[in-house]
Amino acid sequence: SDCIILLTDENGVMLRVIEGSELLARQNARFRLVTGSIWTEETVGTCAQGLTLIQGTPFQICGPEHYCETYDKISCSSAPIYDAYNNLAGTLCIVTPSFHHQSSQSLGLVVSMAWAVQNEFALLLNNEILSVTLDAADEAVITVNRSGLITRSNSAARQMLQNGNPGLVGRNIEDVLGTHSCIKSVLETGKSVYDAEIEIPRLNQRF
Repeated sequence: SDCIILLTDENGVMLRVIEGSELLARQNARFRLVTGSIWTEETVGTCAQGLTLIQGTPFQICGPEHYCETYDKISCSSAPIYDAYNNLAGTLCIVTPSFHHQSSQSLGLVVSMAWAVQNEFALLLNNEILSVTLDAADEAVITVNRSGLITRSNSAARQMLQNGNPGLVGRNIEDVLGTHSCIKSVLETGKSVYDAEIEIPRLNQRF
């Protein structure tokens, strides 16, 4: 599309610069938006992404509202990205080469994109917390998807069931535990089964 997308860290350092076309790449030689450059109030004066770093809120700056004359023909829409602990982790910015192309939709789009990144932060943290919690349990815990493939296992399960075999994740539950009606029932009906006894012949054990 007719825009440049910028991703920065919390200090205004450009982490990614994505140019939507060859024309924009040539125009960008004038803007000097490159990975590693620092865009803040101190380095380039007033710009949307610099204000977002200061205020922690979305901003849209158009044309001559920029401090630097080099940017008096462009418009920028910027939104903050917060990590899972609500710390400012960076900004996402959409730059259009003409301020006539700016609209409230550009601001709405960059806010939505920033929210999507924040959701990824939250998912990563939740997965990390879940992994730590599962590994702290004495019981063997395995999660299985609808296809019967193991998606997660804690250290107790790996110690009990791997038995020198490759990792559990990605294997079919029947290859690990054998065929058991209680497990099949849960996968097919979605109804819980409690305190069912299973036997694993290859381990010569009952659980």
